[in-house]
Amino acid sequence: DRGEIPAAYVPIIEDLHIVEMASSDVTIPGFIWLMADTSNGFYLNSWIAVVLLAVFVVALPVFDMITLSIAALQSVRGACSSAFVVSEKVNKLAMLDVASLGIVVVVFSGSIYKKKGLVMSFCPGLLGMILASLCNIVAYQLVKAYAPLSALEVKDSAIEAKDCELAKEESDSQASTATLESTGKDSSAPATFMGPVTFEDFSLAQITASFGLPHVEAGLMSIVPHAEASTKVSL
Repeated sequence: DRGEIPAAYVPIIEDLHIVEMASSDVTIPGFIWLMADTSNGFYLNSWIAVVLLAVFVVALPVFDMITLSIAALQSVRGACSSAFVVSEKVNKLAMLDVASLGIVVVVFSGSIYKKKGLVMSFCPGLLGMILASLCNIVAYQLVKAYAPLSALEVKDSAIEAKDCELAKEESDSQASTATLESTGKDSSAPATFMGPVTFEDFSLAQITASFGLPHVEAGLMSIVPHAEASTKVSL
């Protein structure tokens, strides 16, 4: 729309390789290599991008699939899947799905620059990233559903059983304490003896303790038996 480039500018454009750079396909390995190039200087933002792509987008998803494969083999043998515990942690750090969604957002938002000559489009590599991310999610859910208890879950079950046992012991202790308290209250209450009673049937200490009285000498107390009523004690 702006016309043709003058012939005098053609050598300059060829020397700058503007056409090759404008029409090049951007790949993740090529982008990592470009950002890691320090020939033109060190840029912190470039190295942050290298770490995010190389570690969180490429390395961690690969390591996650390796741990899931080991966990699947352990589940076939019926062993506790310790590898799945590692996969649970790695799966939360992997960003392959985040990178795929980010590329989709960037391409769609870059369509506003189409009128200025910058055209962005999807390449087949994006489909591969999406499929790899879906395979990772499906493998994780399958291993999680069919694998035996992991070491972490076994530890949690043991802790829960120990907590239940401690709660039961505490409940039994409270029940025994309540029983002792009720027994103490009953022993402190005045006792009532029904029917004929003789002095030989009870010791002086038992009688005074039953009535809550201080210790007295035998000569100061007399027991009057009664056939039909409670025993009378006079001082």
